[in-house]
Amino acid sequence: MTPAARAVADTDWHLGRLYAFAREMGALVIQATHSRYVIDLNRPPDGQSLYPGQTTTGLCPAETFRGEALYPPGAEPGEAERAERLTRYWRPYHDALAAELERLRGLHGQVLLWEAHSIASVLPRLFEGRLPDLNIGTNGGASCAPAVH
Repeated sequence: MTPAARAVADTDWHLGRLYAFAREMGALVIQATHSRYVIDLNRPPDGQSLYPGQTTTGLCPAETFRGEALYPPGAEPGEAERAERLTRYWRPYHDALAAELERLRGLHGQVLLWEAHSIASVLPRLFEGRLPDLNIGTNGGASCAPAVH
């Protein structure tokens, strides 16, 4: 990997500490164990863009949020490596998440999933202006009911 990749600047370094209170309150926390440079758990398994028509990073990113290469030219993960990462990292994480949501729905009837990750506040390559400190959204109504928002 490149020096920019080894700096792992786009990693969610402090989420465990930031959300320690949630565990203390009895909430379940499922936390990624690998950098989004391995595979981005916030992307769909087919790698479809979260922001069609905009610059974005992929399921197995080849560049940082700032556009710096993660791999030397020609060393980017190929199709077989991306499939392996999907099987080894993405699928178990999402299977565990789905199973826990189903278990909690069975107990409580409804569940609120709080998905937290970090990103730099200013990334002109990806977003205009400064990003909000907390972005509570509905993904156009697809991720939660407007009443929750």
